[in-house]
Amino acid sequence: MTVTHLCKAGDGIVCMNDVYGGTNEYFTKISVEFCLDISFADLRKLEKLKAALKPNTKMLWIETPTNPTLKVVDIQACADIVHEYNKDIIVVVDNTFMSAYFQRPLALGADICMYSASKYMNGHSDVVMGLISVNREDLYERLKFLQSALGNVPSPFDCYMCHRGLKTLHLRMRQHFKNALAVAQFLEADPRVDKVIFPGLPSHPQYELTKRQCTGCPGMIAFYIKGELEHAATFLSNLKLCALADSLGGVESLAEHPASMTHASVPENERKEVGITDTLIRLSVGLEDEENIIADLDQALRAAGFEYSRSGNPTRNCLEKAVAALDGAKYCLALASGMAATMTVTHLCKAGDGIVCMNDVYGGTNEYFTKISVEFCLDISFADLRKLEKLKAALKPNTKGFEYSRSGNPTRNCLERAVAALDGGKYCLALASGLAATLTITHLFKAGDGIVCMNDVYGGTNRYFRKIAAEVGFEISFADLTKLEEIKAALKPNTKMVWIETPTNPTMKVVDIQACADIVHEYNKDIIVVVDNTFMSAYFQRPLALGADICMYSATKYMNGHSDVVMGLISLSRDDLYERLKFLQNALGAVPSPFDCYMCNRGLKTLHLRMKQHFKNALAAAQFLEADPRVDKVVFPGLPSHPQYELTRRQCTGCPGMITFYIKGKLEHASTFLSSLKLFALAESLGGYESLAEHPAIMTHASVCEDERKVLGISDTLIRLSVGLEDEEDIIADLDQALAAASLIFGPKVLSCI
Repeated sequence: MTVTHLCKAGDGIVCMNDVYGGTNEYFTKISVEFCLDISFADLRKLEKLKAALKPNTKMLWIETPTNPTLKVVDIQACADIVHEYNKDIIVVVDNTFMSAYFQRPLALGADICMYSASKYMNGHSDVVMGLISVNREDLYERLKFLQSALGNVPSPFDCYMCHRGLKTLHLRMRQHFKNALAVAQFLEADPRVDKVIFPGLPSHPQYELTKRQCTGCPGMIAFYIKGELEHAATFLSNLKLCALADSLGGVESLAEHPASMTHASVPENERKEVGITDTLIRLSVGLEDEENIIADLDQALRAAGFEYSRSGNPTRNCLEKAVAALDGAKYCLALASGMAATMTVTHLCKAGDGIVCMNDVYGGTNEYFTKISVEFCLDISFADLRKLEKLKAALKPNTKGFEYSRSGNPTRNCLERAVAALDGGKYCLALASGLAATLTITHLFKAGDGIVCMNDVYGGTNRYFRKIAAEVGFEISFADLTKLEEIKAALKPNTKMVWIETPTNPTMKVVDIQACADIVHEYNKDIIVVVDNTFMSAYFQRPLALGADICMYSATKYMNGHSDVVMGLISLSRDDLYERLKFLQNALGAVPSPFDCYMCNRGLKTLHLRMKQHFKNALAAAQFLEADPRVDKVVFPGLPSHPQYELTRRQCTGCPGMITFYIKGKLEHASTFLSSLKLFALAESLGGYESLAEHPAIMTHASVCEDERKVLGISDTLIRLSVGLEDEEDIIADLDQALAAASLIFGPKVLSCI
């Protein structure tokens, strides 16, 4: 709307004839009311574009690829024709599908590039927003005025959320393309599919243009299923992983039926003209595993091919109408049997709901309620419903839901279920921070109990055990758990917990979780083995499968991954531990807000993409540093030079972005290096999109006494990097120039950057 307000009554706008239904509706039903002269043309055919241009034409509106039939328009050719006809005509490109990552219309001659940022640019289906990009100052000033005057502005929070989404745009778009290409190839080879439209397939009419104009393709696929409307409806209703929804461009795979959904407002004759038939289905392929997406499409195609009548047929419809009339009802549904009807009705209830049943019923009904429904956690009670007082007594409030947010809420439960699944655990508990998780776990024990902790751990963990837990009567001891003989020596009759951090912070030692757990549980099966899995995340390491009793995280780091949430997570499978920790979670009250839980769950949706890129970038940076003569030593578990390299390969599926290295020189060399970094920010945190650097001796581990730091290898020349998701060449270039600055030092310097 804001863009079209650049035009006035009587001005002409030429629009691609195959566009998003909302755009079509706006131009045909709203813009025309303001006396704008709207015409549509197939802009793939340049002669039609030339024929559409008139003296009053002020704007050309291109959507490419088009929605939903994925036609690709030659932006540069269109812009050249239009600007040759009249240089003042404004060429607008709706770049929603391609995103800024795959297509840059301004470089191809467009005057304005616009997006529904609700889709790929934000990428998480939780923001509604539009974006307009422009280079011309005159257009910018006019649009800036209209932005304010029309008041069509997003909230600051929505802007933040979209900016957060942009940080993984490159990772998301690559995965959307990879998944969509695999899906398109599957569909194209399937005899149950009539035709597939995907610009990344050689069969697409504009395949060569797409390769020339774009650097990849989004997750959008259109295809025609064989059959009729009934087959399309059956296919869509049988999808399990793919959700039925109008939107697109998010993490989740979505499917829709353009003729009855997004383009229902377009007249039927116009729909047919652009190829929007009853058998056209549009997919927005998400970021799930491509095999799971294909499996879902396959089973839905099978249902559409062989179970057509399940969705409805004339004979059944006739019966249902007759029975509804007999009952004086509006509707009737026919089922396979009386018990099928009982089961279907019961499915209106969910786990925890109560059902009161007459105590004298058909045996099959009684058996269903007493032996089957109860298995789905339905609360079944029986009463003699002839006696009203017994009915009243049987009606009881359902107290199994949510009553108080600290005790539980739907958003937190959703996050906890997701993390438990990622960890291969039965349960997960979300806490207010990583240290809150540490505190809660420690409350499983009492004064006098012994805790054995890895000697090289996060400074906050070290501080908690030494200065708080020890003060309230816990017997804390530290050992190098990379040496199994030290574990055996540290265990005592009062030992109740062994705390493992692997890789360690900051010196990146790797502990053999399975070997430690075996030794500990052989000594005493009741000792609880806890693994702080913050660095590796659930994507690269699963401690519960290696014998740990508890896996915990500072979710502030990689699990959330965007440096905007403070949270802790605890995963486990033991019922007894869960009940005790669940009580402590509520009783201690160290719980995260529902919104922070939402944000962390949002971050988990790109965990696999982020961790792969962190590993790739960190490996490149570590290899660069290891080969650099200005560096004394590099510690990165993904390098063959790491002492536990083989253990890492056996225990983990990759490495995070954490690198530790010793710069040659003294404290002032480390200081100059850190103060000279430009892309890397100086910060104690880690695991986010941005690359960070810190000096452990003065920052994260300043609370650890100097003698202990020396034993652990935390010297004045030790630097810790959290390598982010930026381009690896930019990361290496920044490290290189900072090392160059540090190598120029010849005299003492004040440590000014820390």
